[in-house]
Amino acid sequence: MLVVRDNVVRLNDVYERYTIRGLGDASAYTLKSSLNSAAIYCAIKRGRSPGRTGQNSFLFWLAYHFDPASNHTLARDCLLPSIYRQSIQTYINRIVSERSQAQIVIMLQITCKGSPYEIGYQHGQQAKNQIQGSINFYTNLFQQNVKLSWPKVQETAMEFEPVIKKNWPAYLEEMRGIAEGAGKTLADIIALNVRTEINFGLFSDGCTALSWFHKDSSILAQNWDWMTEQKQNLILLTIEQPSKPVIKMVTEAGLIGKIGMNSAGVGVCLNAIRAKGMSATRMPCHLGLRLVLESTSCADAVASLEKYGIASSCHMLIADARGSVGLEWSYADLQKLEVNQRGQVFHSNHYLVPHPGVTDTVWLEDSKFRIKRIREICDELGDEPTMGEVQALFKDEKNYPYAICRAEEEGNHSGTLFNIVMDLKAGKASVILGRPSTPEGLYEIEF
Repeated sequence: MLVVRDNVVRLNDVYERYTIRGLGDASAYTLKSSLNSAAIYCAIKRGRSPGRTGQNSFLFWLAYHFDPASNHTLARDCLLPSIYRQSIQTYINRIVSERSQAQIVIMLQITCKGSPYEIGYQHGQQAKNQIQGSINFYTNLFQQNVKLSWPKVQETAMEFEPVIKKNWPAYLEEMRGIAEGAGKTLADIIALNVRTEINFGLFSDGCTALSWFHKDSSILAQNWDWMTEQKQNLILLTIEQPSKPVIKMVTEAGLIGKIGMNSAGVGVCLNAIRAKGMSATRMPCHLGLRLVLESTSCADAVASLEKYGIASSCHMLIADARGSVGLEWSYADLQKLEVNQRGQVFHSNHYLVPHPGVTDTVWLEDSKFRIKRIREICDELGDEPTMGEVQALFKDEKNYPYAICRAEEEGNHSGTLFNIVMDLKAGKASVILGRPSTPEGLYEIEF
């Protein structure tokens, strides 16, 4: 970690997963390019292939030259050409002079095993700081957007406790475990998990999602857009429980269901939709995502969700190795989106088909642009795209900052916090933390 404090740049043993706060994207990119080039040079200088060894050599060099307290003699063998030294020094000096701070943003990765309570307790204990961060974030958001204090949010959340206990007792036990592991109340954790239902869709996270099935791959992908303050509270969560598929998902700390895939080759993405109405007798949205991730097939997931219904408006894009389907939910009905002739389903943040008696506010005007744009750029690809080609689509910045690769600036209140591309036939996924055009971290998932 590069941390500027008292005009000293200190270094931790992490290399690529960082973001430069206080600098614009262009400056941060230039600095990262210089760091990458310098690391490769160090590797070649020492007669090694550019890789982890080169990165380590470069770390020693950077520590030696920019941290007076360090004493890495290995760095003396890795003196860089002046072009790299000057470029790196220029940007580090700028950070120091502006008294800003350069930080690595690392997504916490945890594995939880055992009974529902044990899984929850491990989640709560290992992600305690991030759970507190989620509570702080939503405390402020509820107060600012819908004038609800956190005690009132907790009170409302506990109204869901009886129906969760009756229909999904294992999920309630897991939430109880999270609460006790993190030193929070059960009301805190239920509130995080039913936050979509409590606010009746009055604020929602945006995103653009795509599924694409062909003979070689079953690809499921999306950019997840939300307020950047919540990025630091994202975790990569693995859940292992008896007689169920292993789950790997990116979630907000404290939530038991979100976006990801399982060892049976089932994956799910989420698009928020702002339409009024909520049914407390139906399944909360994020619990529904967890139900999908415990399913052994797309058909099994759909059947399970249809049994309960979803309490609030949203779109779930569900896929497995054999195909995909989009589920547009309101508090009262379900409309399905089947694949088109090219094996695709697209979605953003508004209903694509009518829902009788339900009014879609189309809360993000750019939602219509983004779904049109993702279709356009997919049309430019062949019929059998690779994961890398699909991931590249999500870097698109046309209509910036209201683009597929969204940026929180110029009055826009959300940005892309992560991108995920899954291949459900191959049983693997790639996650980019941050905007995929300016990645802050890369995480690989494989079964």
